[in-house]
Amino acid sequence: MQTKIYRIKFKTEDSVYELFAHNFYQADLFGFVVIEGITFTEFQSDIIANPSEEKLREEFKFTEKLFLPLHSILRVEQVSNNGLARIVPMDSKKLQSGPVVYSQPPNNVK
Repeated sequence: MQTKIYRIKFKTEDSVYELFAHNFYQADLFGFVVIEGITFTEFQSDIIANPSEEKLREEFKFTEKLFLPLHSILRVEQVSNNGLARIVPMDSKKLQSGPVVYSQPPNNVK
C-alpha cells in the first residue's frame, strides 16, 4: 500500500513555503492545522542541488509536529510522489488569502 503524501503551501512573514509531509490534519488547538512527517528528497551526493530545500531541511530538522494558523494555508494537495521543497519570495500585492470563516467550538471542549 502506498503511503499518502501531501504538498502543503503556506505563507510565512515574507515567503511562501512548499513542504511535503505524510500527515496533515486539523489540530485540537482551535484555528490551527498540523503537519507531521515532513519529508525531503534524498540526494546521492554532497552537492547542494536546491539551496531553498536545504534551508527548509535545516529549519525543520527537529520538528515533529508543525502547527500552522489556518489562515496561512494557501493550498493542500495529495500527491503520488515526494517533490522538492522550496521557498518562494512573496509578492504581497499578488498573493492574498481568501476569506476565512471561523465557527465557535462547543462550550464543553476542554
